Amino acid sequence: PSTLDRVGDTLTAHPNHFSQYWNVFGAEDTDLPTGTIVINNGDQYTTSTGVTLTLSATDATTSVVSMRFSEDGGTWTAAEPYNTTKSFTLTGGDGLRTVSVEFTDEAGNVSVVTEDTITLDRQAPTGNSVTINEGEVVNNPAITLTPASTGAAWMRFSQDNTFSGVAWVAYSADAQPFTLSAGDGPKTVYAQYRDVAGNESAAVSDTVTLDTLAPTGNSVTINGGEFVNSTAATLTPASTGAAWMRFSEDSSFAGVDWMAYSATAQNFTLSSGNGLKTVYAQYRDAAGNVSVAVFDTVTLDMVAPTGMISINSGAAMTANPTVTLQIATVEDVTHMRFSE
Repeated sequence: PSTLDRVGDTLTAHPNHFSQYWNVFGAEDTDLPTGTIVINNGDQYTTSTGVTLTLSATDATTSVVSMRFSEDGGTWTAAEPYNTTKSFTLTGGDGLRTVSVEFTDEAGNVSVVTEDTITLDRQAPTGNSVTINEGEVVNNPAITLTPASTGAAWMRFSQDNTFSGVAWVAYSADAQPFTLSAGDGPKTVYAQYRDVAGNESAAVSDTVTLDTLAPTGNSVTINGGEFVNSTAATLTPASTGAAWMRFSEDSSFAGVDWMAYSATAQNFTLSSGNGLKTVYAQYRDAAGNVSVAVFDTVTLDMVAPTGMISINSGAAMTANPTVTLQIATVEDVTHMRFSE
């Protein structure tokens, strides 16, 4: 036997192949080492098979000299010198993984198996989408988004597909408010989802056109001139950018429904009663922007003119075939015709 001086104590080493025992002041070392193992600083999830083990082990009598590992109750690795950290590669598939460790002291005493667990998750969320709820065209930059994902714990939205500076928020399938950037035109909104392990989905998107301008070049013309003698009129609408139109003699358009825009002549019934009539038109685009009202006027006259005719100032007879007619009317008359 050999004698070693360890910090003032005289210890006698008895080599016996893989195990040995120590006598301390004549006492045999039967104390088991104790220790702990922590995977990735205690993280619950990992997205990589490569993990870091943090190890700590002590022995009441001697030193801890070696350690070995097992994954999910499988075969133990070869013993290796004790260290406080170790890089370890998980070999199982995704799911809960258990890494066990045994520590051995100088006397060959083996510790109780100590273990830690971590969930290996390398699958990003699936079934991802984002929908702009207001349709293909909007007239207000304040919109709402409907997210959808399976396995997501976090989500984020941006018009920048790099999501620069955009923070993650807790996932919810509820409608989410979002404000589009200023300026009319097509807008693309991107969404990205992340699970509890940190796996991130590819960006998904939806598009919408922001249109805040009402239709332009608007007019309405009552066909037939300045005067009509029937309530049955026709209107010629005109607008650039209109998807809908409506007509009324009431400038508030109370109770008047929108109809699909068409530049062809439209039938319209004037209100009863002779006199000046004003017909208003209004136009709306696909985004919902409404033009100011435009109008045209016409005079409805459904009463025939009255008048009298006199030949040669009322003479009973004439020897000349050319005569003079005296015409008298109550109203302003624009046309007349004669017959013999």
